[in-house]
Amino acid sequence: MQIKDFYLDLREWPQYAKKNGNVWLLESEAFKEPLKFEFSFDLEDETKLKKIEESCRDYYNAMMGREEKWNAILESLLDKEKLITDSYQKLEEVSQKYDLLLEQIKEKENLIKEKELKENDKIKEINSKVNRLEEKISLPLPQKIYTNQWEEFVAWDDPYICYPYKLPGWYYVVIEQYEYEPQNEYVRNENEIQFKEVYIENEYYPCIHLKGENAIDKPVSKVRLNILFFQV
Repeated sequence: MQIKDFYLDLREWPQYAKKNGNVWLLESEAFKEPLKFEFSFDLEDETKLKKIEESCRDYYNAMMGREEKWNAILESLLDKEKLITDSYQKLEEVSQKYDLLLEQIKEKENLIKEKELKENDKIKEINSKVNRLEEKISLPLPQKIYTNQWEEFVAWDDPYICYPYKLPGWYYVVIEQYEYEPQNEYVRNENEIQFKEVYIENEYYPCIHLKGENAIDKPVSKVRLNILFFQV
């Protein structure tokens, strides 16, 4: 670098220099005339500047290339993140459906077990009644067997008393077979057989009791009732 021209006129700022302590006021006779300097770049400096410029441009281009590369990588990572998020949400939905299905299966298994226990209890009760009936029948007592049938159309869930059946006064083992033919969807009765031991003076009044779904909707059903009376 070469200094071609530099100009310094100290006489223009005497008041500024006096008011500011960090400025030196040159009052020597040697500095009464303005100083002038001239600066210029030589060819070597211009070549260095061009090299620096090219180096900066190359570095800038390299940085732009890296930025494009990192932007592509970032975009790819964002796509993968979205795919993973979607997969996780679907997996979460499947997991929730699986848990719900598993809970429903457990509820049905418990319901089946409960029904099996009830059925076993019914079977035990029926076997017990049959055994007692066999014991009664096997006794060497004078006995007769009577039978009768009823068919009624019942349209309420209150106990329905059928017309009476006349019998001789005696102790009886009574076997009642109920068959239901529902006329609407509110009937909850199932076909069944009931056993009991009663003393009948001269008339027996069968009772039919429909089971409804609730207290508002009333069940309607045709009921067939077959009864055997064993004197014991």
